[in-house]
Amino acid sequence: MRNFALRLFAGILLIAAGIFLLLDRFGVVPSILPYIWTALFAASGVVFVFVYATDRRHWWALIPGFTLIGLSATSGGALFFADLIGEWVGALFLGGVALGFWLIFALHREHWWAGIPAGVLSTLAAVIGFGSSSLGIDAGAVFFIGLGLTFLVIYIVPPLSGRMIWPLIPAAILLLMGFVISTPYIEALNYVGAAALILGGGYLIVRALVRSPSSDDGSSQEQVEEE
Repeated sequence: MRNFALRLFAGILLIAAGIFLLLDRFGVVPSILPYIWTALFAASGVVFVFVYATDRRHWWALIPGFTLIGLSATSGGALFFADLIGEWVGALFLGGVALGFWLIFALHREHWWAGIPAGVLSTLAAVIGFGSSSLGIDAGAVFFIGLGLTFLVIYIVPPLSGRMIWPLIPAAILLLMGFVISTPYIEALNYVGAAALILGGGYLIVRALVRSPSSDDGSSQEQVEEE
């Protein structure tokens, strides 16, 4: 009975969306169509969330569910709160999509990977928001710090298989870059990068000299004589 009602409701939504798409195409009642689309997006998102709520094995339904809800919030915000939201509309949509991935990451620890798109989308939402604000916050610093915090969260909240160490590496690098960009010492990155290249090249040269062809030939000759 529950599946029947769900399919019936989803079918009605699809038919309604098709009808309003035709009305939009032919320019019929154009003044109210944005409000209708906002309601349809919200209702469709609720359907997917309901699919997950009734059977938590359908964790994937959280992604389209909150994507549609975020789209509805974006459309509704542009209609009713355009002056208040301003250029945060794009951030609102990305935040809605990120919320679906964050819920998967939090409620289904076996799908730890969901934390990566969740963090990336949240970071992009923050970049758009702070980039359009007058707070004077560097968008580049927000981008790197947000990505670094994403991997740090993946390390702090381990999956069911156990804590992973590798997220600490990109977390440390990205956080360092973010904090350096936000300081007057950003020019130092050029010198650090050049120094890293020189040290890396010197290390390879030293390794090549230590393992010279003559030493390799001598070791091979010794092996032949032993045989």
